[in-house]
Amino acid sequence: MKNTILLPLLLIWQLSAFAQVSPDDSLALVSLYEETNGNNWANDDNWLTAPVSQWNGITVIDNRIQAIRLPDNNLTGAVPNAVSTLIALEVIDLSGNALISLPNLSAMPLLKELQVQDNELENLPNIPTNIFDSIRCENNRLEFDDLLPLAGLSTTTFTYAPQATFAESGFIYAFDGDDVSLTVNAPGTGLSYSWFFEGTLLTLPSPVPDLNLVGVSGIDEGAYVAQVTHPLLPALALESAPQTLLLYDLDSLGGAFVPNQMIIEFTDDASDFERDTLRAYFQAELLDSCLCGVIELWELPDTSYLPEGGIVVGLEETKEAAKTKSKVEDLNNNYVLPLQDQQQTHPASPTPPSGPGRRRGRNWSPKVAVIDVGIDNTHPDLEGMLAQNEAEMQNGMDDDGNCLVDDFEGYDFAEEDNQPLDPVNGHGTHIAGIITDGDPPGTLELLSIKSHQDDGLGLLFEALCGIYYARDQEAQVVNLSWGYQGLPSPVLENAIRRAGENCRTLFVASAGNDTTNNDLIPHYPSGFDLDNLISVAALDITESVLADFSNYGIQTVDIAAPGTRIFSTVPGGGYDFRDGTSMAAAAVSRAAALLWKTKPEATHLDIKAALLNSATQLPALDSLASGGKLNLSAAIDMLEGMPVDSSCAEVSSSAFAMPVQHGLSMQAAPQPFGQHLNITLDSDRSQIVWLEVRSVLGQLVWQQQVDVYPGEQTVELHTPNWASGWYVLSVKSEQHNFGMQILKQ
Repeated sequence: MKNTILLPLLLIWQLSAFAQVSPDDSLALVSLYEETNGNNWANDDNWLTAPVSQWNGITVIDNRIQAIRLPDNNLTGAVPNAVSTLIALEVIDLSGNALISLPNLSAMPLLKELQVQDNELENLPNIPTNIFDSIRCENNRLEFDDLLPLAGLSTTTFTYAPQATFAESGFIYAFDGDDVSLTVNAPGTGLSYSWFFEGTLLTLPSPVPDLNLVGVSGIDEGAYVAQVTHPLLPALALESAPQTLLLYDLDSLGGAFVPNQMIIEFTDDASDFERDTLRAYFQAELLDSCLCGVIELWELPDTSYLPEGGIVVGLEETKEAAKTKSKVEDLNNNYVLPLQDQQQTHPASPTPPSGPGRRRGRNWSPKVAVIDVGIDNTHPDLEGMLAQNEAEMQNGMDDDGNCLVDDFEGYDFAEEDNQPLDPVNGHGTHIAGIITDGDPPGTLELLSIKSHQDDGLGLLFEALCGIYYARDQEAQVVNLSWGYQGLPSPVLENAIRRAGENCRTLFVASAGNDTTNNDLIPHYPSGFDLDNLISVAALDITESVLADFSNYGIQTVDIAAPGTRIFSTVPGGGYDFRDGTSMAAAAVSRAAALLWKTKPEATHLDIKAALLNSATQLPALDSLASGGKLNLSAAIDMLEGMPVDSSCAEVSSSAFAMPVQHGLSMQAAPQPFGQHLNITLDSDRSQIVWLEVRSVLGQLVWQQQVDVYPGEQTVELHTPNWASGWYVLSVKSEQHNFGMQILKQ
């Protein structure tokens, strides 16, 4: 094994002098060796150890490098710029390697032959126009804009075809009857495009790169390929990677989902090895996972041949087989989640309307997660309103250990980046404006979570990632202004239910815009019977009856709120009117946040009860569970007189616990606590600490200095006179300052 460190300049001069080769040429070759992984070349005989003229593949004439011939030699990476200084070079043969780029060759007046075929080149550099013997560059990743500058060369041989496919392969999903447009982007002018379906010509050559399919059906499913040609390069027919069109599958109630995709949720104790083993068992491909593997998205083969000889065919059989595995919590289809707003039919306005004065909240700011198409955080009404993840820094690292990098102001699960923005769609920005309603920063916080693409397409997997993220970020309210009609998704129901286990998270879901009875035609997530979820219908512009598009249901839809001609923020700093149960849900999300600001110690049961029990009763709303419409002021008055309902938490001896920090850990039990609370400290040394309990607004309720010794010791508090609700228990010393929330029944 040779030493791959660049040789000292003195040694290079010695080699050059011995071989009577220009020092510049020698240095250029050494750079070529180093930059193309010379240590792993198939043949590097004599390189760096003998006179240059004896190096494999190198020809020297009159003290200058005349030829480099290193075909099929396992060169990788980029050919360095230093090679451009070999001005006496006549032949370059680097064919059959894995090179990705070449340097500028225009300063080589003697170059006669360039052979770089069978590499991974994605572009060509400037090449001297006087090459008259041959240029070979076929079987790379070149496109017409790379090759057209060479089309007029008078070389004896110019071989440029074939080339690898361009663009990326992928799947395009559509509903039966949809119009679908396929397009490709091949750089260059004067190009002609032909489209093929499953190898059969569909369209004759045309300058238009698009293929428009009208009213697709099952016969249109399959692979589409564009073939691109140019009259100046007649030998090349450049093909795009296939775009495969598939129709969404439908469940027995009409719920649309992505064929051959399965969402799987593992038990909390499932190891990476167990997950990998189960995936391999079904020959599934891992398409995505979120938050360190809370859930996974699998691509299933049409048929899985199991190790013990069994066979499962298709998604449904795989689901049934996977349910029996011990480490599987739940699984389901990857449903399509339409946004619940109506087509815009109202003119936009450049300025917001003036409104009545708003109730001033306390210093604590409730956090409202908007799981949607993102939020335009540059809008004047929304600047400074986004919640920030204090455990994360913008440094290109995952500081808080949630397997997301730089999620400082929310996260984009649709594009998998930390920019959950809404540049064009407007749905998420409109929702955010309804929730904030022009309030100043500090009234409440918006947690921006992007689950839908800019065109509005949303799938269940990304939405689930958003729900788990909202829970981890301790959002009090989660707005879900989307949903689908179909069979219930157990993984979606479980995610919402689990987020409410801390009694501090309320989901608000739009009931849907199908003008149907959700009791008869289920709509989810609004149709789940969960104590931490409210389903919202939309009122018409009079706010006295339901909008003609709104869903309803005396068992499955809880309350109505304004949802017609709703004026709110849109991307770019403007404002517009929109209709939909999306808008109605946002109004209830805002109300829930303001209720929590009024009474931070409340549980989600308190907030839900106050909203539903204070609803203004209207005869036209007898098709809803509450029979009424949102009345925020009445809800606030009702909440202030209510005791805290902590029945959402199961009383047990299990403790809320903080992990060990600097040799000290703390537990609090039972949770929730009633007449007494036991605080257990476990220390690895003697020390003095201060324990204190404060309300969620920061008022001191109890404080005590404790002399801690090695091992465990328990402090018992008698709490019969403490008000029900949430408190913060903290431990402080010279080395410690940490706390946790505890709940009093």
